[in-house]
Amino acid sequence: MHPSTRLAWFAIPLLCSLLSAQGFQFTSFANTAGLSLVGSASPSSNRIRLTDLLANQTGAMWHATPQPISAGFDSTFSFRISPPISGIAAAGMAFVIHDAPAGNMSLGGSAWGLGYGSGASGTALPKSIAIEIDT
Repeated sequence: MHPSTRLAWFAIPLLCSLLSAQGFQFTSFANTAGLSLVGSASPSSNRIRLTDLLANQTGAMWHATPQPISAGFDSTFSFRISPPISGIAAAGMAFVIHDAPAGNMSLGGSAWGLGYGSGASGTALPKSIAIEIDT
């Protein structure tokens, strides 16, 4: 992504379900118990809005309890990216698995950092892997 990209949206585990040894499922976000919302992320009806329509926003949604993945996992989630607003660009979003020391309060850099890399500001999340969805 080009450095002039001003808005970073990223999706963080786990929007609908992650099946592991313990397993969990969220069918609605009317109640955010069990989740940690960081940065610009906030509840919006029964959804989570990761960023507002402003420049240089970074938000994350993490499961509040670390999940075991050494035996593998399955994940299914859905997301929506609102139509762009003239003059405000977004870099994308990412599905991230991490073991960063800050745990469920972790937040990486904005813009092309997509909330897990160093980006325009911030520090990259150590011990992380991401699947990026560029917009």
